[in-house]
Amino acid sequence: RAAKLSEGQVVDGHLECLYHGWKFEGCGRCSSIPQLDASIPKAATRRGYPVEVREGIVWVYMGILDASTRKSPPVSADDLDKHTGFDTYSFQVDLPYDSTFLAENLLDPAHIPVSHDATPGGGKKANAQPLEMEVLET
Repeated sequence: RAAKLSEGQVVDGHLECLYHGWKFEGCGRCSSIPQLDASIPKAATRRGYPVEVREGIVWVYMGILDASTRKSPPVSADDLDKHTGFDTYSFQVDLPYDSTFLAENLLDPAHIPVSHDATPGGGKKANAQPLEMEVLET
């Protein structure tokens, strides 16, 4: 009922709701309702969004359905999709705020030693220090 579909799991290429076990295709069409012994109602469909995976990050195009008008995701200087032999640490965290807050957080390196003290891939509080920055353009 109030379970988030985003907290489900992928089973045989379909997103499965963790609460009732309904399964959805990538386009949002409901493909299975275990409790229903009849055809699946069209109202069970969820809106699907185009996605692209780039360097292990899933980019969701909210509202930009036409592939010809979408910009490709950015590529890092290392372009991890081009090179083999890289190991990546993959995880997902559902956060109680929107993407603008997350972007601000990612652009703030000063918080890492303190906020991420003793976390995997995080910082160490003892390493908190003044940051040296150089202004390249004004």
